[in-house]
This record gives sequence, C-alpha cells and structure tokens, in this order.
Amino acid sequence: MTARQKIHRRLCGWWWRIRHGHPRGHFHVPFAGLKPEHLVVIMPPEFPEFEAALPILAPLIERLEPSQATVIVRENFRSWLPQTSAWRLLTFDLNSHSWLGFPKAHLLHGARKIGADVVLDLTPGFHPLTNGLAAAVGAPLRIAFDDEERSNYHNYVIHVDRTKPLSERYRVLLGYV
Repeated sequence: MTARQKIHRRLCGWWWRIRHGHPRGHFHVPFAGLKPEHLVVIMPPEFPEFEAALPILAPLIERLEPSQATVIVRENFRSWLPQTSAWRLLTFDLNSHSWLGFPKAHLLHGARKIGADVVLDLTPGFHPLTNGLAAAVGAPLRIAFDDEERSNYHNYVIHVDRTKPLSERYRVLLGYV
C-alpha cells in the first residue's frame, strides 16, 4: 500500500466517523449458527472481483437461508446476476460518490431503508463506496472479506490467505458459512 493510499484510507475513516459516527460493534451469533432474517450481500464494484464473486452468490444465500435477501450491485453488472424473485436488488453507479469516494446521499438513504441484520461485503480490499454502503445499512453484524483494517465500517473481518487466487478465496469463504 502506497503512502497516498494510506493517507486516503485514514482520511476516509476520519471523515466517516465525524459525519456518521462509529458503528455499533456488538453482535451476537446464536449457538445454532448464523441464520439472518434479512441478509444483504454487497458485490464488488470492479469487474475482475465481481466475476470471481459471482459463482458463490447463489450458494451463499441458499446456505444462510435468510427470510429476505438484498443484493447491492453495480448497475452495469445487474444483468449478470441470476434472474430470481428471491432477491431484492439495490443498484449503484460508480459515479454516484462524494469527493472521497463514499456513496452520495440518495444511495446512503436507500441503504438505510433496507433494515437488514447481516451485511456481507464481498469487496476485497478497501473501497469507500462499498464500505460506506455496508455501514449505512446499519446491521448489527457487518462482515468484511479479506482486508487488514475496516473498523470504521465493519465489525467482523474474514481473513483468507492472500497468496491464493481470488476465486479460490471466495470458495473458502463459502466454506465458512
């Protein structure tokens, strides 16, 4: 990570905490396992990561068996998702962001209205747009995939060996649930 990326990440964290506060960090996973009422899955906004995450999307939602599921996806990638009425879609455009890269107000408002209890952000690494959407949903459990530090936006991080290809890391993630 370059010095510029580190400064941007710290600036984003500071700005988010000032503007939106620090997200609640407490969550509870029942002994029977994770069975969310409403699951939100945030797909990566860049095509290589999206393409690697796409094969695990349906099995992931099926294994968790939520009562409701919402998939947050980039508008350009909407047609790549399987056609099903079991998921609600919330789309975003990569140009709908503030000067730091966070979602604009209309996207944050749409994310806040979801009312989920679990958010799974499949974006590897730091991306202010998806991090901001994950935090804005306000779920008690906000899971990040494969990043060193996302304490301002998520409260649970799944680390997977970064030497493996991304598609294999997503399959390992599927094994966790």
